[in-house]
Amino acid sequence: MPTDPFTLLGLPRTFEIEAGDLQRRYLARASQIHPDLAGGESESAVRAAELNDARAALADNERRAILLLGLLGGPSAERDRTLPPGFLAEIMEIREQLDEAVRSKNSEEIGRWTRWTRDQREAMTAQVAAVFRALDVAAPKPEDLAAIRQRLNAWRYIERLKEQLEG
Repeated sequence: MPTDPFTLLGLPRTFEIEAGDLQRRYLARASQIHPDLAGGESESAVRAAELNDARAALADNERRAILLLGLLGGPSAERDRTLPPGFLAEIMEIREQLDEAVRSKNSEEIGRWTRWTRDQREAMTAQVAAVFRALDVAAPKPEDLAAIRQRLNAWRYIERLKEQLEG
């Protein structure tokens, strides 16, 4: 995405964004670049695509956190692959149980794991939100940015489990 989605939509660089505010900003910007209103500007399709991408990125909690972390100078997933202590062992055990539930087509267990991934996603969102809230965005400490990256790395594992259950 060539443009900072927060700037493109006129939103503050913060993790917590109200969905209604995001939609209002999107619609206001979209109406400004619509070809009928912008005098048929030749680049309006490109600008509309950027605007759609920005809205999609900011509407997704995980993507918004990743974008914000990058804009604040935090480490990428490629640079920092750390996970909370014991998390990987726990996920490996869970994956075995989940695989067995899927293999055996045990709908009760699949339902339980689906609820678990939803609850974990909500917990990850709350944890990341809390760290961003406590962050001094004017001068973020590297250890705070690393803590966010670690939570986002764990979040990705939860998303993979969710995707496996949906597939």
